Amino acid sequence: MDIKEFLKTEKMISPMNVAKDMYPNNKDAKTYLSRKLNDKLPFTDKDAEKAKAVLTELADRIARLDT
Repeated sequence: MDIKEFLKTEKMISPMNVAKDMYPNNKDAKTYLSRKLNDKLPFTDKDAEKAKAVLTELADRIARLDT
């Protein structure tokens, strides 16, 4: 499964919240990512890298949680 498919199908992660961190200077980040995920704009390798970086940071924060 690639990053785009993961963002489209994973129910535990909101892609619209990921969008804010992927495109911090874009006030319409949620719409921008939504258009990319719905094939209205190309989802590029750079988009995949940004999404993976955001998800990796989330995974790292989760791993550091106290139990």
